[in-house]
Amino acid sequence: MQFDAAQVDRLADLHFRERVIQILSSVEPDASAELRSPSGLHQLDMLMARARSHGLSAELDLGRFIVTAWLLGLDFDTRFPAMREILAEPRLSPTQKMDAIEALTTTALNGLYQGRVR
Repeated sequence: MQFDAAQVDRLADLHFRERVIQILSSVEPDASAELRSPSGLHQLDMLMARARSHGLSAELDLGRFIVTAWLLGLDFDTRFPAMREILAEPRLSPTQKMDAIEALTTTALNGLYQGRVR
């Protein structure tokens, strides 16, 4: 049995998608059923495609993009101007883009949490 490059890429995507589902499910148990549904699998595939359209290709960067979308909304990369600007910045490497997005997301979520606790 031989696989062509497209088949190998698809198998890698399927394996990666399964690992992402396991990670998100470990944090939010209800996520598994949602993400394994036809619409959930479609969303994951669309998020991977969108991440790649921003120049992201390493699994860690793709994973951080998907987790950020899970936290902030599936359209975070178009809805928030700061996120759009970071992802469009040609001087940043893909990993630098995700580092900046992760820092911005962490700061925003910490600010929301601290405001709620007081």
